[in-house]
Amino acid sequence: MPVGPTPEIVNRTLDLLETHLVGEIETRQSEFDEGPITHLVGSWYLSAIHSQLARLDDSKLLSVKDELRLRFPFVTGDEPEQEILEAMARRFVVAEVLSGETDRLRALSWRIIGALVEEEILNEEPGLDRMPQVGDGDHLERLRELSRERAEDGERELPSDYGEYLRLIREAFLEWLRAFRGIHIEALGEFAYVWLSHRRELREKYRSSGEPYVRGDEDLDEAE
Repeated sequence: MPVGPTPEIVNRTLDLLETHLVGEIETRQSEFDEGPITHLVGSWYLSAIHSQLARLDDSKLLSVKDELRLRFPFVTGDEPEQEILEAMARRFVVAEVLSGETDRLRALSWRIIGALVEEEILNEEPGLDRMPQVGDGDHLERLRELSRERAEDGERELPSDYGEYLRLIREAFLEWLRAFRGIHIEALGEFAYVWLSHRRELREKYRSSGEPYVRGDEDLDEAE
């Protein structure tokens, strides 16, 4: 079994990510100001939804999940911040998209992808296994530019969808980060697959009910 992060490293890393994300929410300068965390997570999520809507083979997503569930997103806490962010963002997106749950974020993403395809702005079928570094024409950048153009023309529907999407993706990622606070802290350093859980699973399956943590796979294997 791979060795995971200590409780101190888990808490410090979650604090760091939450602080940065909340900072993006509180210091937003304009409706087109996304922030680096929001942009990374938001673009990867749209890419994954696009992949599903294009009816690409879901085995690509499943293979990513199978690979990630065996590795911790960070171990020492000394990994570069961008590396930790990408590792966490990838796990969040895979867990969310493979959950199959239809919430406001997913439904809005379907509409956004449909608008981008209709405008012939998306002409590829990117999968989660080919997520770039952000920028250079990624999904959220294309959505931002089209929304900006529509806003300049006085049309508000797409810009409103863009703004709502940013709000929902920030809320979802922040909720996911905070959901780890309800897990036995020692378990997060022993079981890599817990880091690949959907928000609902973190709240309902793995949430600590206050009992002392017992080292071993028994309880978590049953929950899995």
